[in-house]
Amino acid sequence: MIRAINKFLILGVPILLAGLGVVWAQPIPSGDDISAKAEAARERLGRFMRESIEPRLAYEYKEHFFDEKDAARLASLAAPAREDLQGIYDAQERMRKSIEGYEGEDWDTLYGATGLWRRICTDAQKTRLMKAQVDYYVALTAEPKERQRILQGLVGVCELSEPAFGRSAGLLKARALALMARSEKAFEEQARSGFELILSAGDLHDETYFESALEKLKLEPNPDSRQIEALAERLRRSRCADDFELNLKLAFLALRFGKAGFLKDLITKWPEAEDFAGRVILSEIVERRDEDNMTNTIFEVELAAKAARQKGIEKYKEPLVKLCRVERFQTPLLLYVTARACAESVPAEAVEYYLRATLARQKLKSSKLELDAVQIAEQGAKLAHKVYHKEPAHRRIVRRMIDYYCRIAGDRVDETVQYFYTRLLSGEGRTGEAIELLQKIAEKGGRFANRAKLDLIVHGLENGSEDLRFRHKLTEKLKNLIDSVDSTSEQDRGVKAEAVRLYCQLILENDDKASSQEVLTLLEETEGVDIQRSGILRAAALNELGRLPEAVRQLLPAGESNGCGWSGLGLEVLSAVLAGPVDQWAEEMPDFAALIQNCYRLGQRLAGCARQKQRPLAELIYAEFNVLAGGQDKEKLAEAEGILIKLAGEGFDNDIDWLRCKARLLMAKGEFAAASRAWGRIRAARKTAAGKQSREWWRAKFYEIQCWGKLSDTTGAEVVHAVEVLLHTYRNIPEFWAMKLQVLKDDRVDQ
Repeated sequence: MIRAINKFLILGVPILLAGLGVVWAQPIPSGDDISAKAEAARERLGRFMRESIEPRLAYEYKEHFFDEKDAARLASLAAPAREDLQGIYDAQERMRKSIEGYEGEDWDTLYGATGLWRRICTDAQKTRLMKAQVDYYVALTAEPKERQRILQGLVGVCELSEPAFGRSAGLLKARALALMARSEKAFEEQARSGFELILSAGDLHDETYFESALEKLKLEPNPDSRQIEALAERLRRSRCADDFELNLKLAFLALRFGKAGFLKDLITKWPEAEDFAGRVILSEIVERRDEDNMTNTIFEVELAAKAARQKGIEKYKEPLVKLCRVERFQTPLLLYVTARACAESVPAEAVEYYLRATLARQKLKSSKLELDAVQIAEQGAKLAHKVYHKEPAHRRIVRRMIDYYCRIAGDRVDETVQYFYTRLLSGEGRTGEAIELLQKIAEKGGRFANRAKLDLIVHGLENGSEDLRFRHKLTEKLKNLIDSVDSTSEQDRGVKAEAVRLYCQLILENDDKASSQEVLTLLEETEGVDIQRSGILRAAALNELGRLPEAVRQLLPAGESNGCGWSGLGLEVLSAVLAGPVDQWAEEMPDFAALIQNCYRLGQRLAGCARQKQRPLAELIYAEFNVLAGGQDKEKLAEAEGILIKLAGEGFDNDIDWLRCKARLLMAKGEFAAASRAWGRIRAARKTAAGKQSREWWRAKFYEIQCWGKLSDTTGAEVVHAVEVLLHTYRNIPEFWAMKLQVLKDDRVDQ
């Protein structure tokens, strides 16, 4: 009966022993089942080793995780791998027990002679050893106490596995002991003995041999670099010559002896390793605090610099600057990468690093940096351009950077930087050099050719301003430039706008109506002229043309700005308004109130802007517009009176403008007797030397009679008689004042 049941179980068919009440559904493992589990274990370990290659090898650099992300990644990969391998081992153990519990007469045929039982035993031990390998990497990432506990268990597994897997189990055990020795020195000798045992008995070309040799060298108190060289030579001749991990471990170990050649050779053979090695080295440099104890080779530092360049360079500014303090590390590559890292946060320092990188690149023709000296200097010069405007305190290094770049760039010079260099030269008083460079830019064409032509004209005007013939010649050049500039580019539109502004400024000096009209036409037709500055030019032209209300409107934006460059013209325009037809506008202009309000606002700003010599006149203008704009506003009238009292104390009480303002104030206050006397003084002062009556004379005479007529002891007949005498005595009376006198007469005829 047993044999029959066994037969069915072997076939994997569940048998129900109804009479016995037994159900046996667990199949006896076949050879395929055993092979599948062994393959699953190999595949799982292989996957873990492939996926964890970077964090494992990062640790090998100096047997430490300098980047916490590497440790975390290794731990996250190891945890599921050890769990999976434990599951496979448990399944293999169940298979082994199932086979050992099988009592069929054909047991030997099925499991003995075929070697399946021996195989499942070996496979289970092998899987347990594989899990121990993963446990080793778990221990690397664990806290010290937990690490020792894991490693002790691992050593126990290796000791059980040594009879079957002597060298691989022995290597893992020795590595575990070496790791334990970091906390307990007593384990070091055991580890060394383990490595020596493998080396004494092993194949000199076997992977285990090279792993053991490397680990033993790490334990040596005073290792010799010749040992590394001998091991490397042996590796090159072995069947492990193409083993990437072995070669990188050897290269990392060689760096501790200052031997960078092995890593260079490895990167030549496996170029993809460069980024990884650079990242690992960079992590170590970032963590290190003591810059005086840097044992890195220049090759390591440059690999780290390349890695920083690719990984968000700004966050590595501090370690890169730290490296640059070490003289032997000051290579073009490191200095350039440091400049890039500093560009955003400390641009002035970055400019200095760019300059140092340029100088270093010129000295070192062969460099790991793909840029030549001119390309580095160009980047530095462009940054320097920004620093010049934003950080005036650092202009010295800016000048050095741009000066050096322009000297070495030749025909490769960047147009923007070259033009800015002309400004820099001018600012330093090196005018001759600036003019020479501007001429070169103007002649060769390009984006800044017209700008250079304009600057040459400006230089000429500044240096030959007293020579009228020379100024006229430059004015003609300016007009030719305006006519020739193509306004399709933004750069040239700006040049044309500036040229037009300067040209208008020059021709306004002609003081003729034709020039003023040309100014208005040019400003209207030219795109991009600055509103405030063009407003001043328009106001000057309109003032020359006698269009004073328009001139006031054009000046208003400038008057409300923070600058005072308009004040001279403002004084002229507002004086002309007050001395001119303001009284006529009051009756004929629909928006007269708005005009006076604008004049009042300009006058207020003018009083604060005018220079010392112009201040009294500016204050008088403000006071008079205060009266004109104020009407019966007591505060405005009081402010105007305060200004007049102050200026009288300064000796201006006989000034004609002071008298006119005083007369208007007295009229506004209803003090007509005093007002009439004030207008009489103005009338007397306004009579020309030839005895002719000016427009201002007629205004003063009209208001003198009007105010006199308002006195209680003045009769209407007296007013009529006074007006008739005037009208019959004088010819060529200004039309407006003739009309005003006639109206005054008509109003008093019946009184």
